[in-house]
Amino acid sequence: MFQDRGPTVLYFFFLFLFFFFVSWGFWSCLCGLASFFVESRIFRLMVIGRRDLLSSSLVISFFIVVSTVHCGMWIEYCALSAKFLLRPP
Repeated sequence: MFQDRGPTVLYFFFLFLFFFFVSWGFWSCLCGLASFFVESRIFRLMVIGRRDLLSSSLVISFFIVVSTVHCGMWIEYCALSAKFLLRPP
């Protein structure tokens, strides 16, 4: 089944791996930095005695939504790739 496709299968496979690891690394770094800043801000607010955590929770919610949309995009990309690779020649 895949032998008829030739280098197209390998091209899409390596393209998928490249974009998957690049985007995974990018979002991991971004979420790590965001959590560091959010946690330091929450810690500062708790030490100062203020309980205004609304902006911090909004930042956390934003990154949860962005990560969910990003995962959905990858699932859609995998589905489209599988549909292309598994169609009859």
